[in-house]
Amino acid sequence: MRHRFLTPKWLLGHALVLAVLIGFPTLGVWQLDRHQDATEREAEQRERLDAPPLGAEALEEDPEALRYHEIELQGRWRPDDELLLSPRPLGGEPGHHVLTPFEAEDGRTVLVDRGWVPQDVEGPPVAEAPPPDGEVTLRGELVDGESARRIGPREGERATGAGPDAAEVVSAPDPEAVAGALGEDLPPVVVYAREGAAAGGADVPRPPAVPDHADVDHFSYAMQWFIFTTVVAGGYPVLLWRVRRAG
Repeated sequence: MRHRFLTPKWLLGHALVLAVLIGFPTLGVWQLDRHQDATEREAEQRERLDAPPLGAEALEEDPEALRYHEIELQGRWRPDDELLLSPRPLGGEPGHHVLTPFEAEDGRTVLVDRGWVPQDVEGPPVAEAPPPDGEVTLRGELVDGESARRIGPREGERATGAGPDAAEVVSAPDPEAVAGALGEDLPPVVVYAREGAAAGGADVPRPPAVPDHADVDHFSYAMQWFIFTTVVAGGYPVLLWRVRRAG
């Protein structure tokens, strides 16, 4: 009877159970580490958003020190250099985010996500969702820029030259890629606009949502892996006992 559990079929079963008993707890610990990281980032985000807003001079600082801070800038929008962020649905409705450079009073320019617009808008520049004219106060939250895989004309259109006219859609809010298209330097951060991004009375763009690190419940996932481990660790010996008892 003892040799029954040494047949190829049972040896494979033993190996699978061993892999589970090693792999599942490892995945559980990994999820706990991610839960800890997310908790720390969430606390950092709350602390920084509660701090007084930064000014234009802060754009020269390390991006790590800027992330999640509010910023308040005086300056002008540059809608002629506007781009669309490749399709981003909102509530099941297809659309884009509008990325518009904002030039502060001191000459610094930063890339701003003004928010979501429906997919059928014309532009850029998006005439249905213009920014305010003239000198305005922009208030928003700073987030890290992302790496774009693509920047160029909209689908079905061909670029006729280099520069802003050839760049209408970017696959991610990438200040470096946009800076290359505009032929100027931009800080490696993006402002998620909260105030001063839409002309009076306009329904769009709808303000963008800053990433929420509490969206994924890593703690629950960790507990699931540990429960699976417990079930296998307790159930497999019972299975072996029953098979042996059955003869």
